[in-house]
Amino acid sequence: MTASGTDALTRFNDAPPSTAAELAFSWLPAPAFAMVVTAGRPYASVDALATKAAELAGALSWRHASAALTLPAQTGDGAGPATGDAVATAIAEGTLAYEERFGHALVITTAGRPPEELLAELQRRLANTPEAEQAEVRALLVERTAERVRAAIG
Repeated sequence: MTASGTDALTRFNDAPPSTAAELAFSWLPAPAFAMVVTAGRPYASVDALATKAAELAGALSWRHASAALTLPAQTGDGAGPATGDAVATAIAEGTLAYEERFGHALVITTAGRPPEELLAELQRRLANTPEAEQAEVRALLVERTAERVRAAIG
């Protein structure tokens, strides 16, 4: 762990509960998650914190996990690819169809993926059963939560 990671972890561990909970909420916008992560302090390492955060993200009820999807921080991981062609139109239409079908925002990793690949992934996911899609979304939330902890603290 870098010196800055050690400092950031110390600040998180020592922060007032409301400040720590606000930071935890930025990793996964679910109040129950933020409260439990905060209550678990102090953490011995960034890895311990990231592991606990990922574990808690995976343990959230679907009601709490899906509520977290209403906030923009959970959709995508940056702006979508800049393209003005039929693929971009299909992605936009597919995203709307996804939200109508599953009742929540699309969670998909966009970084470094060409538009055609994103469209294929979106089409594959649209064919999922609601249960299968919930499992995929949960896995992405767990992965992203750990990544966000490491980015903020590590």
